[in-house]
Amino acid sequence: MKRFRFIVFCLIFGLASASSFAADFVVVANPKVAEDSVSKSELKHIYMINQTNWKNGEKITIVVLSPEGAGADDLTREYMSMSAIQAKKYWLIKVFNGVLPSLPIVVDTADEAIEKVLATKGAIAIVPKATKVGKAKVLSETP
Repeated sequence: MKRFRFIVFCLIFGLASASSFAADFVVVANPKVAEDSVSKSELKHIYMINQTNWKNGEKITIVVLSPEGAGADDLTREYMSMSAIQAKKYWLIKVFNGVLPSLPIVVDTADEAIEKVLATKGAIAIVPKATKVGKAKVLSETP
């Protein structure tokens, strides 16, 4: 009986942790991106390569944390319903089939993601909320 209670406790605690996940990240874009916000649904379309341009026609460039990096799996599971490794394979197939001209830009840290977003026209990234975003445009704090 004690084991059953422990399992239930772990499940409840795990669900509570998962539900607070989205509040721990922020969506940022290059400051010249025309949009002022982005919904979770739009993020899914962007990361699944169903939306490749911003509303003004500008090309979207995705910047992602390395699959080995902290939080990468959580992000891809939240927005793509797959692991970071599966997402990389998904994007490779899109490139191979000519749907995507190149893979998303992969970086090792959130600070590097901000640097790439600032330096790349049309770029978007999801980074931990604690990251100093500098001049990057915040599109959503709780996607």
